Parts: sequence; structure tokens; C-alpha cells
Amino acid sequence: EVELKKKKIVKKKAEQSDLTFLKKKELNKLKQSKLSKEATISILKNKEDSLTNAIKLKEIETKKINNEILSILENKKNNNKLTPEAKLIGDNFESNKGYLPWPVLSGTVISKFGNVPHPVLSGITIMNNGIEISTTNNNVRSVFDGEVSKIIILPTGLKVIIIKHGDYLTVYSNIYNAKVKKGDLVKTKDEIGLLYKEKNKKNNVLGFQIWEGREKLNPSHWISGH
Repeated sequence: EVELKKKKIVKKKAEQSDLTFLKKKELNKLKQSKLSKEATISILKNKEDSLTNAIKLKEIETKKINNEILSILENKKNNNKLTPEAKLIGDNFESNKGYLPWPVLSGTVISKFGNVPHPVLSGITIMNNGIEISTTNNNVRSVFDGEVSKIIILPTGLKVIIIKHGDYLTVYSNIYNAKVKKGDLVKTKDEIGLLYKEKNKKNNVLGFQIWEGREKLNPSHWISGH
């Protein structure tokens, strides 16, 4: 009976030991799962912060471009009316609405004109003064005859080229290397710069705007269909 009791006690202790081991194993699993979730949350938070910062930077850039365009318009207003040649270019630009060539050889519109939802951040909308074109071709070209009115350097070091076509302005953003300078006369499809190329990315993005005076126009209504 004593031996039997001893065996029962040993068996019970063994069962308790196995149970304790299983509990510890389960706790470790839960701990690892919690750590994994926390790491995922941290990554997502960092990504969200990065996207938020990118939105703020874009807002700063948009404000700078707007201010420069308004400055150009103010100077034009103070310098009286357009020359007959500039007026002719403006009239021709207007008559080619819907037939202007694309500012790159080929591409796809990835962000439309106006208020659009952010592609990643839920509930966030961003204001586009133009369109954004994804392209594998880095050569940026003028969509019409005109004169280079200004080249803006953004806080990122990238450039924005503004070309005047009579009463109209076309704006090309995300330029890494400008091939023109202020005052240069350009023809339709003349190369004006090289688009910034991100590492490890096949497609690059061009920002393209059209203004008539102080009014922002939808470029998709002006360039020809692909």
C-alpha cells in the first residue's frame, strides 16, 4: 500500500509537472504573439507617421508653387498686356485643348485633379492642383510652344519648371535636372528636364499642372488620350 501510494504521488507530480510545462509553453506563445503584434503596430505607426510627414511636405511644396505662380501673374499684370506673339501662342494653346501632347512619352495618371482620397491613409483627402503621372520615361517635355517663366527649387532640392504660353502656364514638378533656364523659348515636345528617379522603383512620378490666370485647370481635359 505504501509503494502504491508512492507511485500515485510520483504520477501526480509528473502530471502536474507536464501541466506546468504546457502552461509555460502556452504563456511563451502568448508572449511571442504579443511581441509580434506590438512590432507590427510599431511598423504600421512608423509608416503612418512617414506618410503623414510626406503629406505635410507636399502641402509645403504646393504652397510654394502657388505663391510663385501668383508672383508671376502679379508681375505680368504690372507689365501691362501680352505681346501680339504671346497672345497668338495663348490662343493656339487654347484651340488645342484636348490635343496637347503628354509631358512624358508615355505614362498613366495615378492621381487625378481636385480633392482625392489618400491611397493609403483612410479618411484622408489631399488636394491636387493638377495630375500625377507615373512613367518609366524620365524625359520631361513641354506640351506646347512657350517661354520658361521660372524654375523653382523646392526644400527637397528637386525643381519645378513653369512655362508661359500667353495667358496660360504649365507646371512640371519633381524635376531632378533642368535642361532649360528662365527666359528660354521652347517648342512643343522639347525636352526641358529629367524626372527624379527613386532607387528600387521602376516607375517615377511627374506632377503636371495647367493654369489660366489664377484658375487651376484639369490637365486631363487638355492632353490627348493615350
